[in-house]
Amino acid sequence: MSNGIPENDERYKVLIDCISHIEGAVTTRQKWSAVHFALGQLRHFASIHFAVDENLMRMHDYPELAQHAGEHRNFLSDVEALQQMSLRADVSAKMIAYLKNCLEQHVITSDRRCAAYLRQVRPKTVTRPAATMGICNYESGTSPR
Repeated sequence: MSNGIPENDERYKVLIDCISHIEGAVTTRQKWSAVHFALGQLRHFASIHFAVDENLMRMHDYPELAQHAGEHRNFLSDVEALQQMSLRADVSAKMIAYLKNCLEQHVITSDRRCAAYLRQVRPKTVTRPAATMGICNYESGTSPR
């Protein structure tokens, strides 16, 4: 997934990594706590990503900010609902696929539209990849902050 803004593209990779980790926990029938924790990490990183996005939109007077922020709130609400549900019942692969689809659709529609606007209003801005803070980096064996 990409919208052509390197900072966002790097954060998308982390979000997808978080969802992949949740998928793995669900499909290998790991303990409920592993699924619950992974959903919490997704919610935490998504909230950071969305805050950065919304601040960038605000700085550049993005005309669709309210609608875009609403999509962010809906996604976070869905993740939170799944996380709470994971305390009482198993989270299904179908539910995780729904989250993944929501994120992908948001990126290829709303985020790409926003990126096109930002490229127009700040065409010469040099960007650099955003730090991921180790969130959802389960391969390294380190715990997220």
